[in-house]
Amino acid sequence: EKGYEVYEYSRRGMLADLRECLQAGQCHADDYMAYDGSTALVMSARKGSDAIVRELLAHGASHEVRTDDGSTMLHHAVSGGSAQCTQMILEAGVPVDEPNEDGVTPLILAAHYGHAEVAEVLCTAGAEINRCVDGWGTALDSAKGGVFQVLEKRGAQPSKDGKGQPLASAAERFNYGCFESGANAGALAPTKLMEAQPGAGAEESSAKPRVGDSVRLRHAKGGLLKEGDVGTVVEDDGSDCVPLKVRLGDAHDYYEYTELVVCSAPVELPPDADRATAEGTLRFAQAKLKLPPSALGSSGLSISPVGFGCHRLDDKEEHQA
Repeated sequence: EKGYEVYEYSRRGMLADLRECLQAGQCHADDYMAYDGSTALVMSARKGSDAIVRELLAHGASHEVRTDDGSTMLHHAVSGGSAQCTQMILEAGVPVDEPNEDGVTPLILAAHYGHAEVAEVLCTAGAEINRCVDGWGTALDSAKGGVFQVLEKRGAQPSKDGKGQPLASAAERFNYGCFESGANAGALAPTKLMEAQPGAGAEESSAKPRVGDSVRLRHAKGGLLKEGDVGTVVEDDGSDCVPLKVRLGDAHDYYEYTELVVCSAPVELPPDADRATAEGTLRFAQAKLKLPPSALGSSGLSISPVGFGCHRLDDKEEHQA
């Protein structure tokens, strides 16, 4: 496909090959665009490849491209962590405070990733340091490492709720546009009649899933996979910068490997799974009340199922429910 060589050379950081291809004049830097709207310049900015970014801009690559999530070229440069790339993209004319579709500005993103030098460049360029975004707060709320000092010396303020943002605390945010949905992440709605259990150590692991692995979302986000859905990785080109292809049923979508957690394959629940059962009540007692089944008899309590996910707790001596 026309322009694919330029895209691949840029993605892989092959400067000499890229330069030779561009100088031959057989294609333009923007001829090839990936499924998510990424161009060669997007990929190189995302990787923090200063020399590649410089070469592409010199050959007319567009800095005005937005990827499917609404991210500007500056968002991608910021995520790459290179202050030099960020400066070049700013000088090309990308607005410093233009948000993506989630309302996240480049500075909030830099704070989230802990890129102090990048944050310094953005602040010097006039970034609004106290802009507050639902679920993210201000840049100071997300700040990690040296970014906190960069922002604090410029008078940055936390949001009204500080780090107690409604969707996630700063420590729970993993990737822009993605939020931890709470302790029950991965639990399915009753109507799906499926159960997905994370694999051993999956919550703590950041290892890249392999082709054939069952995966679920680490954080809630838009796309094919919803909370609790378990898909299968069906394609990986071997680069950490290119999303994995994940299949769910007859459909597929693409996800960064950091957005996924390896888990066990889904298991069909029995036909009566939409009703509470005695066995489920015992599990409820252990999980929620920290009360082993053997202790129920001496506790004076009686627990019985009354509906999906609901249990009646009675104090037999006090005759109170």
